[in-house]
Amino acid sequence: MTEVVCQRMLNHEDEDSPEKCRERRRRRIEMRRLAAISAASSPPLTPSQNRKENPNWADCSSAESKRIRTAENSDLQATAASSSSPSSSGDYREASSEPERKPVFGTMSVAGRSREMEDAIDVRTRLCRPEISGRRSVHFFAVFDGHGGPHVAALCRERMHVFVEEELKRVGLRGESESGSGNSSSKEEHDEEEEEGGLEERWRRAMRKSFERMDAVALSTCACGCVGYKCGCHLVEVALGGSTAVVALLTPDHIIVANCGDSRAVLCRGGVAIPLSQDHKSFERMDAVALSTCACGCVGYKCGCHLVEVALGGSTAVVALLTPDHIIVANCGDSRAVLCRGGVAIPLSQDHKPDRSDELARIEAAGGRVIFGNGARVAGILAMSRAIGDKFLKPFVTSEPEITFTKREPEDECLILASDGLWDVISSELACDVARECLREVTPAPDAAIDLNSGPRIEDEGAGALYPSRSVLAAALLTRLALGRKSSDNISVIVVDLKKS
Repeated sequence: MTEVVCQRMLNHEDEDSPEKCRERRRRRIEMRRLAAISAASSPPLTPSQNRKENPNWADCSSAESKRIRTAENSDLQATAASSSSPSSSGDYREASSEPERKPVFGTMSVAGRSREMEDAIDVRTRLCRPEISGRRSVHFFAVFDGHGGPHVAALCRERMHVFVEEELKRVGLRGESESGSGNSSSKEEHDEEEEEGGLEERWRRAMRKSFERMDAVALSTCACGCVGYKCGCHLVEVALGGSTAVVALLTPDHIIVANCGDSRAVLCRGGVAIPLSQDHKSFERMDAVALSTCACGCVGYKCGCHLVEVALGGSTAVVALLTPDHIIVANCGDSRAVLCRGGVAIPLSQDHKPDRSDELARIEAAGGRVIFGNGARVAGILAMSRAIGDKFLKPFVTSEPEITFTKREPEDECLILASDGLWDVISSELACDVARECLREVTPAPDAAIDLNSGPRIEDEGAGALYPSRSVLAAALLTRLALGRKSSDNISVIVVDLKKS
Protein backbone atom coordinates (compact mmCIF):
# COMPACT_ATOMS: atom_id res chain seq x y z
CA MET A 1 0.00 0.00 0.00
CA THR A 2 2.84 2.37 0.88
CA GLU A 3 4.52 1.63 -2.42
CA VAL A 4 1.33 2.47 -4.35
CA VAL A 5 0.95 5.85 -2.58
CA CYS A 6 4.59 6.72 -3.19
CA GLN A 7 4.26 5.79 -6.83
CA ARG A 8 1.21 8.08 -7.21
CA MET A 9 3.06 10.95 -5.53
CA LEU A 10 5.99 10.51 -7.87
CA ASN A 11 3.67 10.50 -10.88
CA HIS A 12 1.98 13.70 -9.62
CA GLU A 13 5.34 15.41 -9.23
CA ASP A 14 6.25 14.41 -12.79
CA GLU A 15 2.98 15.88 -14.11
CA ASP A 16 3.68 19.19 -12.31
CA SER A 17 7.26 19.45 -13.47
CA PRO A 18 8.36 22.95 -14.65
CA GLU A 19 8.68 21.81 -18.27
CA LYS A 20 5.11 20.48 -18.40
CA CYS A 21 3.71 23.57 -16.63
CA ARG A 22 5.35 25.84 -19.17
CA GLU A 23 3.99 23.69 -21.98
CA ARG A 24 0.45 23.82 -20.61
CA ARG A 25 0.72 27.61 -20.10
CA ARG A 26 1.92 28.06 -23.67
CA ARG A 27 -1.03 26.03 -24.98
CA ARG A 28 -3.51 28.10 -22.95
CA ILE A 29 -2.04 31.38 -24.23
CA GLU A 30 -2.17 30.09 -27.77
CA MET A 31 -5.81 29.05 -27.41
CA ARG A 32 -6.75 32.45 -25.95
CA ARG A 33 -4.93 34.25 -28.78
CA LEU A 34 -6.80 32.22 -31.38
CA ALA A 35 -10.09 32.88 -29.58
CA ALA A 36 -9.40 36.63 -29.59
CA ILE A 37 -8.60 36.64 -33.31
CA SER A 38 -11.77 34.67 -34.02
CA ALA A 39 -13.85 37.09 -31.94
CA ALA A 40 -12.35 40.07 -33.80
CA SER A 41 -13.10 38.63 -37.23
CA SER A 42 -16.74 37.64 -36.51
CA PRO A 43 -19.60 39.24 -34.55
CA PRO A 44 -20.07 37.88 -31.04
CA LEU A 45 -22.71 35.23 -30.56
CA THR A 46 -25.33 35.40 -27.89
CA PRO A 47 -25.49 32.48 -25.48
CA SER A 48 -28.59 31.14 -27.25
CA GLN A 49 -26.87 31.34 -30.63
CA ASN A 50 -23.76 29.73 -29.19
CA ARG A 51 -25.77 26.83 -27.84
CA LYS A 52 -27.29 26.30 -31.28
CA GLU A 53 -23.87 26.32 -32.90
CA ASN A 54 -22.26 24.10 -30.24
CA PRO A 55 -24.57 21.77 -28.27
CA ASN A 56 -21.73 20.90 -25.86
CA TRP A 57 -21.25 24.55 -24.96
CA ALA A 58 -21.43 25.45 -21.29
CA ASP A 59 -21.09 28.70 -19.41
CA CYS A 60 -17.69 29.33 -17.93
CA SER A 61 -17.10 30.39 -14.35
CA SER A 62 -17.01 34.12 -13.66
CA ALA A 63 -13.30 34.13 -12.84
CA GLU A 64 -12.36 32.21 -15.97
CA SER A 65 -14.63 34.47 -18.05
CA LYS A 66 -12.88 37.55 -16.73
CA ARG A 67 -9.47 36.08 -17.54
CA ILE A 68 -10.53 35.19 -21.07
CA ARG A 69 -12.10 38.61 -21.69
CA THR A 70 -8.95 40.34 -20.45
CA ALA A 71 -6.81 38.23 -22.72
CA GLU A 72 -9.15 38.86 -25.64
CA ASN A 73 -9.13 42.61 -25.04
CA SER A 74 -5.35 42.73 -24.93
CA ASP A 75 -5.11 40.68 -28.10
CA LEU A 76 -7.72 42.86 -29.77
CA GLN A 77 -5.76 45.99 -28.88
CA ALA A 78 -2.64 44.47 -30.35
CA THR A 79 -4.52 43.46 -33.48
CA ALA A 80 -5.99 46.96 -33.89
CA ALA A 81 -2.58 48.52 -33.45
CA SER A 82 -1.04 46.25 -36.05
CA SER A 83 -3.86 46.82 -38.54
CA SER A 84 -3.49 50.61 -38.26
CA SER A 85 0.17 50.46 -39.20
CA PRO A 86 1.18 51.53 -42.73
CA SER A 87 2.07 47.99 -43.72
CA SER A 88 -1.48 46.75 -43.17
CA SER A 89 -3.93 47.99 -45.83
CA GLY A 90 -6.64 45.35 -45.58
CA ASP A 91 -9.01 47.52 -43.52
CA TYR A 92 -8.64 50.42 -46.02
CA ARG A 93 -9.40 48.20 -48.96
CA GLU A 94 -12.49 46.84 -47.26
CA ALA A 95 -13.74 50.33 -46.37
CA SER A 96 -13.11 51.71 -49.84
CA SER A 97 -14.83 48.79 -51.53
CA GLU A 98 -18.19 49.69 -49.99
CA PRO A 99 -20.73 50.83 -52.61
CA GLU A 100 -21.07 54.60 -52.92
CA ARG A 101 -24.34 56.35 -53.60
CA LYS A 102 -24.61 58.09 -56.94
CA PRO A 103 -25.10 61.86 -56.65
CA VAL A 104 -28.68 63.04 -56.83
CA PHE A 105 -29.03 65.68 -59.54
CA GLY A 106 -31.54 67.19 -61.93
CA THR A 107 -31.06 68.87 -65.31
CA MET A 108 -33.21 71.02 -67.56
CA SER A 109 -32.29 72.66 -70.87
CA VAL A 110 -34.64 74.64 -73.13
CA ALA A 111 -34.19 76.93 -76.13
CA GLY A 112 -36.53 79.51 -74.61
CA ARG A 113 -37.16 82.51 -76.83
CA SER A 114 -34.02 81.93 -78.88
CA ARG A 115 -34.40 80.60 -82.42
CA GLU A 116 -31.68 77.98 -81.99
CA MET A 117 -30.54 75.77 -79.13
CA GLU A 118 -26.85 76.48 -78.52
CA ASP A 119 -26.49 75.18 -74.94
CA ALA A 120 -25.20 71.75 -73.97
CA ILE A 121 -25.20 69.85 -70.65
CA ASP A 122 -23.01 66.92 -69.65
CA VAL A 123 -23.15 64.83 -66.45
CA ARG A 124 -20.80 61.90 -65.82
CA THR A 125 -21.28 60.19 -62.46
CA ARG A 126 -18.27 58.25 -61.20
CA LEU A 127 -16.11 59.71 -63.94
CA CYS A 128 -12.87 58.31 -62.53
CA ARG A 129 -12.17 54.76 -61.46
CA PRO A 130 -11.23 54.28 -57.78
CA GLU A 131 -7.53 53.79 -58.50
CA ILE A 132 -7.42 57.06 -60.44
CA SER A 133 -8.81 59.25 -57.65
CA GLY A 134 -7.34 57.49 -54.65
CA ARG A 135 -10.36 55.17 -54.38
CA ARG A 136 -12.70 58.17 -54.15
CA SER A 137 -15.43 58.76 -56.71
CA VAL A 138 -15.18 61.87 -58.89
CA HIS A 139 -18.43 63.12 -60.44
CA PHE A 140 -18.46 65.46 -63.46
CA PHE A 141 -21.04 68.22 -64.10
CA ALA A 142 -20.76 70.78 -66.90
CA VAL A 143 -22.79 73.46 -68.69
CA PHE A 144 -21.65 74.81 -72.08
CA ASP A 145 -23.25 77.93 -73.62
CA GLY A 146 -22.40 78.17 -77.31
CA HIS A 147 -22.38 81.31 -79.42
CA GLY A 148 -22.19 81.55 -83.19
CA GLY A 149 -23.87 78.16 -83.36
CA PRO A 150 -24.16 74.98 -81.28
CA HIS A 151 -21.13 73.20 -82.71
CA VAL A 152 -18.44 74.17 -80.19
CA ALA A 153 -20.77 73.51 -77.24
CA ALA A 154 -21.64 70.09 -78.68
CA LEU A 155 -17.95 69.37 -79.17
CA CYS A 156 -17.25 70.31 -75.54
CA ARG A 157 -20.00 67.96 -74.40
CA GLU A 158 -18.38 65.11 -76.33
CA ARG A 159 -14.75 65.69 -75.37
CA MET A 160 -14.32 67.73 -72.18
CA HIS A 161 -14.95 64.86 -69.74
CA VAL A 162 -12.46 62.71 -71.66
CA PHE A 163 -9.74 65.33 -71.27
CA VAL A 164 -10.53 65.81 -67.58
CA GLU A 165 -10.27 62.09 -66.88
CA GLU A 166 -7.02 61.79 -68.81
CA GLU A 167 -5.47 64.73 -66.99
CA LEU A 168 -6.56 63.37 -63.60
CA LYS A 169 -4.84 60.12 -64.51
CA ARG A 170 -1.73 62.02 -65.47
CA VAL A 171 -1.37 64.11 -62.32
CA GLY A 172 -2.54 61.36 -59.92
CA LEU A 173 -4.86 61.94 -56.97
CA ARG A 174 -3.47 59.68 -54.27
CA GLY A 175 -3.45 62.65 -51.93
CA GLU A 176 -7.26 62.78 -52.09
CA SER A 177 -7.51 59.62 -50.00
CA GLU A 178 -4.42 60.24 -47.91
CA SER A 179 -5.65 63.64 -46.80
CA GLY A 180 -8.68 62.03 -45.18
CA SER A 181 -6.64 60.21 -42.52
CA GLY A 182 -6.55 62.18 -39.26
CA ASN A 183 -3.25 63.08 -37.52
CA SER A 184 -2.78 64.10 -33.93
CA SER A 185 0.69 65.64 -33.67
CA SER A 186 1.43 69.19 -34.85
CA LYS A 187 4.07 67.97 -37.30
CA GLU A 188 1.63 65.56 -38.91
CA GLU A 189 -1.00 68.32 -39.11
CA HIS A 190 1.55 70.55 -40.84
CA ASP A 191 2.34 67.76 -43.28
CA GLU A 192 -1.38 67.33 -43.90
CA GLU A 193 -1.73 71.04 -44.72
CA GLU A 194 1.16 70.77 -47.16
CA GLU A 195 -0.46 67.70 -48.69
CA GLU A 196 -3.75 69.61 -49.01
CA GLY A 197 -1.99 72.44 -50.82
CA GLY A 198 -0.28 70.00 -53.16
CA LEU A 199 -3.61 68.29 -53.83
CA GLU A 200 -5.25 71.59 -54.74
CA GLU A 201 -2.43 72.44 -57.12
CA ARG A 202 -2.78 69.06 -58.83
CA TRP A 203 -6.50 69.69 -59.33
CA ARG A 204 -5.81 73.14 -60.75
CA ARG A 205 -3.13 71.84 -63.11
CA ALA A 206 -5.43 69.10 -64.39
CA MET A 207 -8.32 71.49 -65.02
CA ARG A 208 -6.16 74.11 -66.74
CA LYS A 209 -4.68 71.50 -69.04
CA SER A 210 -8.14 70.07 -69.81
CA PHE A 211 -9.46 73.47 -70.90
CA GLU A 212 -6.33 74.11 -72.93
CA ARG A 213 -6.73 70.82 -74.79
CA MET A 214 -10.43 71.44 -75.33
CA ASP A 215 -9.71 74.86 -76.81
CA ALA A 216 -7.07 73.43 -79.15
CA VAL A 217 -9.52 70.81 -80.41
CA ALA A 218 -12.24 73.42 -80.91
CA LEU A 219 -9.87 75.60 -82.92
CA SER A 220 -8.71 72.74 -85.16
CA THR A 221 -12.07 71.10 -85.82
CA CYS A 222 -13.29 71.23 -89.41
CA ALA A 223 -16.87 71.91 -90.41
CA CYS A 224 -17.16 68.36 -91.69
CA GLY A 225 -16.51 67.04 -88.16
CA CYS A 226 -12.90 65.92 -88.49
CA VAL A 227 -10.42 67.03 -85.83
CA GLY A 228 -7.02 68.33 -86.85
CA TYR A 229 -7.92 68.88 -90.52
CA LYS A 230 -7.44 65.19 -91.28
CA CYS A 231 -10.13 65.59 -93.93
CA GLY A 232 -7.99 68.04 -95.91
CA CYS A 233 -10.73 70.67 -95.99
CA HIS A 234 -8.53 73.37 -94.40
CA LEU A 235 -11.35 75.15 -92.65
CA VAL A 236 -9.59 78.47 -92.13
CA GLU A 237 -8.54 78.73 -95.78
CA VAL A 238 -12.08 78.06 -96.99
CA ALA A 239 -13.70 80.30 -94.39
CA LEU A 240 -11.48 83.35 -94.92
CA GLY A 241 -10.07 82.63 -98.37
CA GLY A 242 -11.13 84.44 -101.55
CA SER A 243 -9.93 85.19 -105.05
CA THR A 244 -9.94 87.92 -107.61
CA ALA A 245 -11.12 86.99 -111.11
CA VAL A 246 -10.56 88.44 -114.55
CA VAL A 247 -12.10 86.54 -117.44
CA ALA A 248 -11.74 87.33 -121.13
CA LEU A 249 -13.91 85.81 -123.83
CA LEU A 250 -12.54 86.12 -127.33
CA THR A 251 -14.75 85.79 -130.43
CA PRO A 252 -14.00 86.59 -134.07
CA ASP A 253 -15.72 89.91 -133.60
CA HIS A 254 -15.41 90.86 -129.94
CA ILE A 255 -13.38 90.68 -126.71
CA ILE A 256 -15.50 90.38 -123.61
CA VAL A 257 -13.77 90.97 -120.25
CA ALA A 258 -15.26 90.57 -116.78
CA ASN A 259 -13.27 91.44 -113.68
CA CYS A 260 -13.60 91.55 -109.91
CA GLY A 261 -10.69 92.45 -107.72
CA ASP A 262 -7.33 93.93 -108.65
CA SER A 263 -6.36 91.64 -111.51
CA ARG A 264 -6.41 93.48 -114.82
CA ALA A 265 -6.96 93.01 -118.56
CA VAL A 266 -5.22 95.36 -121.00
CA LEU A 267 -5.57 95.55 -124.80
CA CYS A 268 -2.60 96.78 -126.76
CA ARG A 269 -3.90 98.47 -129.94
CA GLY A 270 -1.51 100.34 -132.22
CA GLY A 271 1.01 100.76 -129.45
CA VAL A 272 -1.59 102.18 -127.10
CA ALA A 273 -2.61 100.41 -123.87
CA ILE A 274 -6.36 100.25 -123.54
CA PRO A 275 -7.61 99.01 -120.14
CA LEU A 276 -10.50 96.57 -120.45
CA SER A 277 -11.18 96.17 -116.69
CA GLN A 278 -11.76 99.58 -115.28
CA ASP A 279 -14.92 98.76 -113.37
CA HIS A 280 -14.53 96.13 -110.56
CA LYS A 281 -17.86 94.31 -110.53
CA SER A 282 -18.33 91.00 -108.76
CA PHE A 283 -19.61 87.80 -110.21
CA GLU A 284 -22.72 87.77 -108.09
CA ARG A 285 -23.60 84.13 -108.65
CA MET A 286 -20.03 82.89 -108.20
CA ASP A 287 -19.66 85.01 -105.08
CA ALA A 288 -22.84 83.53 -103.63
CA VAL A 289 -21.68 80.00 -104.38
CA ALA A 290 -18.27 80.66 -102.82
CA LEU A 291 -19.84 82.04 -99.66
CA SER A 292 -22.23 79.12 -99.36
CA THR A 293 -19.70 76.35 -100.05
CA CYS A 294 -18.80 74.25 -97.01
CA ALA A 295 -15.34 72.96 -96.21
CA CYS A 296 -16.59 69.44 -96.81
CA GLY A 297 -17.36 70.34 -100.45
CA CYS A 298 -21.14 70.69 -100.34
CA VAL A 299 -22.72 73.78 -101.90
CA GLY A 300 -25.48 75.67 -100.13
CA TYR A 301 -24.82 74.02 -96.75
CA LYS A 302 -26.72 70.92 -97.77
CA CYS A 303 -24.42 69.00 -95.42
CA GLY A 304 -25.58 71.01 -92.41
CA CYS A 305 -22.03 71.93 -91.37
CA HIS A 306 -22.64 75.70 -91.25
CA LEU A 307 -19.10 76.68 -92.09
CA VAL A 308 -19.16 80.23 -90.79
CA GLU A 309 -20.60 79.14 -87.44
CA VAL A 310 -17.85 76.58 -86.94
CA ALA A 311 -15.15 79.02 -88.00
CA LEU A 312 -16.34 81.87 -85.78
CA GLY A 313 -18.20 80.02 -83.01
CA GLY A 314 -17.25 79.38 -79.42
CA SER A 315 -18.68 78.32 -76.09
CA THR A 316 -18.52 79.14 -72.43
CA ALA A 317 -17.74 76.28 -70.04
CA VAL A 318 -18.39 75.80 -66.34
CA VAL A 319 -17.24 72.41 -65.03
CA ALA A 320 -17.73 71.10 -61.48
CA LEU A 321 -15.99 68.01 -60.11
CA LEU A 322 -17.59 66.56 -56.98
CA THR A 323 -15.69 64.30 -54.56
CA PRO A 324 -16.63 63.21 -51.03
CA ASP A 325 -14.37 65.96 -49.64
CA HIS A 326 -14.16 68.79 -52.16
CA ILE A 327 -15.92 70.70 -54.95
CA ILE A 328 -13.64 71.84 -57.76
CA VAL A 329 -15.08 74.35 -60.24
CA ALA A 330 -13.38 75.58 -63.42
CA ASN A 331 -15.05 78.33 -65.43
CA CYS A 332 -14.45 80.42 -68.53
CA GLY A 333 -17.25 82.65 -69.76
CA ASP A 334 -20.45 83.90 -68.16
CA SER A 335 -22.03 80.62 -67.09
CA ARG A 336 -22.02 80.29 -63.31
CA ALA A 337 -21.72 77.83 -60.41
CA VAL A 338 -23.33 78.65 -57.04
CA LEU A 339 -23.12 76.67 -53.78
CA CYS A 340 -25.98 76.87 -51.28
CA ARG A 341 -24.51 76.42 -47.79
CA GLY A 342 -26.72 76.87 -44.76
CA GLY A 343 -29.17 79.01 -46.74
CA VAL A 344 -26.43 81.33 -48.06
CA ALA A 345 -25.54 81.54 -51.76
CA ILE A 346 -21.77 81.22 -52.25
CA PRO A 347 -20.52 81.92 -55.80
CA LEU A 348 -17.94 79.36 -56.93
CA SER A 349 -17.21 81.20 -60.19
CA GLN A 350 -17.08 84.76 -61.50
CA ASP A 351 -18.57 85.91 -64.79
CA HIS A 352 -15.95 86.84 -67.37
CA LYS A 353 -17.33 90.08 -68.78
CA PRO A 354 -15.22 92.49 -70.89
CA ASP A 355 -16.00 95.41 -68.56
CA ARG A 356 -14.63 93.60 -65.49
CA SER A 357 -11.64 95.66 -64.42
CA ASP A 358 -9.06 92.86 -64.49
CA GLU A 359 -10.42 91.43 -67.75
CA LEU A 360 -10.44 94.86 -69.38
CA ALA A 361 -6.81 95.38 -68.38
CA ARG A 362 -5.85 91.95 -69.75
CA ILE A 363 -7.58 92.56 -73.10
CA GLU A 364 -5.98 95.97 -73.55
CA ALA A 365 -2.56 94.59 -72.58
CA ALA A 366 -2.94 92.00 -75.35
CA GLY A 367 -3.68 94.75 -77.87
CA GLY A 368 -7.44 94.34 -78.00
CA ARG A 369 -10.28 96.77 -77.51
CA VAL A 370 -13.56 96.68 -75.63
CA ILE A 371 -16.30 98.59 -77.43
CA PHE A 372 -19.26 99.73 -75.35
CA GLY A 373 -22.12 99.44 -77.80
CA ASN A 374 -25.10 97.25 -76.94
CA GLY A 375 -23.13 96.31 -73.84
CA ALA A 376 -19.40 95.80 -73.42
CA ARG A 377 -18.03 93.57 -76.20
CA VAL A 378 -14.57 92.40 -77.20
CA ALA A 379 -13.81 94.11 -80.53
CA GLY A 380 -17.48 95.04 -80.58
CA ILE A 381 -18.41 91.37 -81.20
CA LEU A 382 -18.32 89.09 -78.16
CA ALA A 383 -20.05 89.89 -74.87
CA MET A 384 -17.67 87.73 -72.81
CA SER A 385 -13.92 87.90 -72.30
CA ARG A 386 -13.16 84.17 -71.98
CA ALA A 387 -14.47 81.25 -74.00
CA ILE A 388 -13.48 78.06 -75.77
CA GLY A 389 -13.03 78.56 -79.51
CA ASP A 390 -13.43 82.04 -81.09
CA LYS A 391 -10.26 81.66 -83.13
CA PHE A 392 -10.45 85.09 -84.71
CA LEU A 393 -10.64 86.87 -81.37
CA LYS A 394 -7.46 85.31 -79.98
CA PRO A 395 -5.52 86.26 -77.90
CA PHE A 396 -8.02 88.77 -76.53
CA VAL A 397 -10.51 85.99 -75.75
CA THR A 398 -8.70 83.27 -73.80
CA SER A 399 -9.80 79.81 -72.74
CA GLU A 400 -7.82 79.76 -69.48
CA PRO A 401 -10.29 78.96 -66.70
CA GLU A 402 -10.57 80.43 -63.24
CA ILE A 403 -10.59 77.58 -60.71
CA THR A 404 -11.99 77.40 -57.18
CA PHE A 405 -11.22 74.61 -54.70
CA THR A 406 -13.87 74.34 -51.97
CA LYS A 407 -13.93 71.92 -49.05
CA ARG A 408 -17.31 70.32 -48.47
CA GLU A 409 -19.12 71.01 -45.19
CA PRO A 410 -22.10 69.34 -43.48
CA GLU A 411 -24.12 72.54 -44.08
CA ASP A 412 -23.84 72.21 -47.89
CA GLU A 413 -27.31 71.84 -49.38
CA CYS A 414 -27.11 72.05 -53.16
CA LEU A 415 -24.93 73.06 -56.09
CA ILE A 416 -26.39 74.96 -59.07
CA LEU A 417 -24.73 75.25 -62.47
CA ALA A 418 -26.48 77.25 -65.18
CA SER A 419 -25.97 79.27 -68.34
CA ASP A 420 -26.48 83.02 -68.46
CA GLY A 421 -30.03 82.52 -69.68
CA LEU A 422 -30.88 81.88 -66.01
CA TRP A 423 -28.48 84.31 -64.32
CA ASP A 424 -29.48 87.27 -66.52
CA VAL A 425 -32.91 87.37 -64.86
CA ILE A 426 -32.46 85.48 -61.55
CA SER A 427 -30.02 86.28 -58.76
CA SER A 428 -27.88 83.64 -57.09
CA GLU A 429 -29.73 84.14 -53.81
CA LEU A 430 -33.16 83.62 -55.35
CA ALA A 431 -31.99 80.53 -57.23
CA CYS A 432 -30.70 79.00 -53.98
CA ASP A 433 -33.95 79.77 -52.16
CA VAL A 434 -36.02 78.10 -54.90
CA ALA A 435 -33.75 75.04 -55.00
CA ARG A 436 -33.78 74.67 -51.19
CA GLU A 437 -37.58 74.70 -51.08
CA CYS A 438 -37.77 72.07 -53.81
CA LEU A 439 -35.22 69.80 -52.13
CA ARG A 440 -36.86 70.01 -48.71
CA GLU A 441 -38.46 66.67 -47.78
CA VAL A 442 -40.76 65.55 -44.98
CA THR A 443 -39.29 62.06 -44.81
CA PRO A 444 -35.52 61.56 -44.37
CA ALA A 445 -33.43 60.17 -47.19
CA PRO A 446 -32.69 56.42 -47.09
CA ASP A 447 -29.25 55.34 -45.96
CA ALA A 448 -28.84 52.57 -48.52
CA ALA A 449 -26.48 53.16 -51.45
CA ILE A 450 -29.17 53.38 -54.11
CA ASP A 451 -29.69 55.57 -57.15
CA LEU A 452 -32.16 58.18 -55.89
CA ASN A 453 -32.47 59.66 -59.39
CA SER A 454 -34.75 56.76 -60.28
CA GLY A 455 -36.93 56.94 -57.18
CA PRO A 456 -40.65 57.69 -56.92
CA ARG A 457 -41.77 60.51 -59.18
CA ILE A 458 -42.37 63.93 -57.65
CA GLU A 459 -45.50 65.82 -58.69
CA ASP A 460 -45.43 69.52 -59.46
CA GLU A 461 -48.84 70.62 -58.24
CA GLY A 462 -48.68 73.91 -60.13
CA ALA A 463 -48.06 72.38 -63.56
CA GLY A 464 -49.46 68.90 -62.95
CA ALA A 465 -46.21 67.32 -64.17
CA LEU A 466 -44.24 64.40 -62.74
CA TYR A 467 -40.47 64.55 -62.24
CA PRO A 468 -38.05 61.71 -61.41
CA SER A 469 -36.60 63.50 -58.37
CA ARG A 470 -36.76 66.72 -56.42
CA SER A 471 -33.53 67.84 -58.06
CA VAL A 472 -35.18 67.66 -61.49
CA LEU A 473 -38.16 69.53 -60.06
CA ALA A 474 -35.82 72.27 -58.81
CA ALA A 475 -34.13 72.58 -62.21
CA ALA A 476 -37.52 72.71 -63.94
CA LEU A 477 -38.89 75.41 -61.61
CA LEU A 478 -35.78 77.57 -62.07
CA THR A 479 -36.14 77.24 -65.84
CA ARG A 480 -39.83 78.12 -65.70
CA LEU A 481 -39.09 81.13 -63.48
CA ALA A 482 -36.47 82.41 -65.95
CA LEU A 483 -38.93 82.03 -68.83
CA GLY A 484 -41.55 83.90 -66.83
CA ARG A 485 -39.08 86.74 -66.36
CA LYS A 486 -38.66 87.05 -70.14
CA SER A 487 -35.21 85.51 -70.51
CA SER A 488 -34.29 85.82 -74.19
CA ASP A 489 -31.48 83.24 -74.22
CA ASN A 490 -31.21 79.47 -73.96
CA ILE A 491 -31.61 78.24 -70.38
CA SER A 492 -29.68 75.24 -69.05
CA VAL A 493 -29.67 74.28 -65.36
CA ILE A 494 -28.08 71.52 -63.26
CA VAL A 495 -29.07 71.11 -59.58
CA VAL A 496 -27.07 68.69 -57.41
CA ASP A 497 -28.51 67.69 -54.04
CA LEU A 498 -25.43 67.68 -51.79
CA LYS A 499 -27.36 66.37 -48.79
CA LYS A 500 -27.82 63.06 -50.59
CA SER A 501 -24.57 63.07 -52.58
